[in-house]
Amino acid sequence: MAKKKTIKTTVTTVTTVTSEPTGEKTHIICVLDRSGSMSNIMEDSIGGFNTFLQQQRELPDDATITVALFDDKYELLYDNVDIKEVKDITKKQWFARGTTALYDAVGKTINTDKANIGDMKKSDRPNKVLVCVVTDGWENASEEYTQDQIKTLIKDCEKNDWNFIYLAANQDAFAAGQSFGISGANTFTYTATMDGVGKMSAKLSDVTSSYRGMSVSSATFAADSKSLIDDLDEDDEKDDLSGAVNNIDSVTFGDGNTTSDVTVDD
Repeated sequence: MAKKKTIKTTVTTVTTVTSEPTGEKTHIICVLDRSGSMSNIMEDSIGGFNTFLQQQRELPDDATITVALFDDKYELLYDNVDIKEVKDITKKQWFARGTTALYDAVGKTINTDKANIGDMKKSDRPNKVLVCVVTDGWENASEEYTQDQIKTLIKDCEKNDWNFIYLAANQDAFAAGQSFGISGANTFTYTATMDGVGKMSAKLSDVTSSYRGMSVSSATFAADSKSLIDDLDEDDEKDDLSGAVNNIDSVTFGDGNTTSDVTVDD
């Protein structure tokens, strides 16, 4: 079960998601856009993704990661690497170019990892898989896979404890993700700015940490895994309300220097 850790100061509240050990192995698959439209946010995307890797390395449960980069060409950067051994991505590896063959990238990555997992000894296979798709543009260049084929692949994978999240800029991620089979509650729309990329990267890490803290043996796993992003958003709203009403230790006023204790009656 994932837990939220809240750090409070008089100025701001920072919330991160940590994960309690489940004894289960998670395989994380990241399909990352590198098309030309990513050029303005590429540096921020690299920094955010490396922070995500750092945070995932610190969690106790076993995990492996596959990372695929795509534009109208496809590159499998990391293939089933132990999360604690994976290296940060550099700008020499992830840089903007080309058009957006999204369906081809998702289809190739799913089929490659399905085959790899199928070839493993049963004891080496992951208990669950999380596929994370990050893009800033619409599909416009696929030649091997169609939208319907991706939808069918996703539906088939979900029968074996695979789950999918879709984080996208410059579009309605809810509608786009649902169009090829991803649960609307597992989608996140971000703005193609430094701040937007920061929020997206934090969401990616929080969702992955939360997922790693779920057990496939839980009676609620099937439902919870289809609402990974919505559930976290609801928790954030509750934390904000709780911090504003019930857990106020001090208030910072306009000059940024004066604080005062506030007592809240039960």
